[in-house]
Amino acid sequence: TGLESWNRLKLFAARGVFPHCALLSAPEDLQLPAAKEIIKMLLCAGRGGEDGCAACRAWSGENHPDLILGGEPGKPPAIGECREIIRNMAYKPVVSEKRCALIFSSDLMQLPAANSLLKLAEEPPDHGIILFTAADENRVLPTLRSRAWTLSLWGGERPREKKNPPSSAEEWEKWTEKNSGLEFEEFI
Repeated sequence: TGLESWNRLKLFAARGVFPHCALLSAPEDLQLPAAKEIIKMLLCAGRGGEDGCAACRAWSGENHPDLILGGEPGKPPAIGECREIIRNMAYKPVVSEKRCALIFSSDLMQLPAANSLLKLAEEPPDHGIILFTAADENRVLPTLRSRAWTLSLWGGERPREKKNPPSSAEEWEKWTEKNSGLEFEEFI
């Protein structure tokens, strides 16, 4: 379930064994708060997230000197922003042991932007952690997704793939036969 995944993710972050590249699959409204909680633990010297260490004191609202943001929930970074993320990840951390790149809406990224991050996702600097977010991990570029440890925070309801309606009489017949036993809510 989503709660089990969340607890496992927090445990990995707290133990300092978080993967170098992860994909957080969650509803859009949970992506920023969930990612921020994880990143607070990853950047914190004590791995608790709010223990008053130098890294915890370095937060200024949503910003941290060792956090690199790409895009925002619902709006993925463009290729220029992805190239800037790659450049910034090469720098050593300012106050933490790690630098974190948080890249939103990786399931909506244009192909050139997603491709530009492949090398970084596969071989980030020793001090780097990349966290991608997506509402639908199946829409993330497969080569990018294969480089990331995927964690789903979906509780049970998942986004449904939109399908085109049947286009021929035969397809409508098959569709009607297949869906004739559905309740109204399922049908919709």
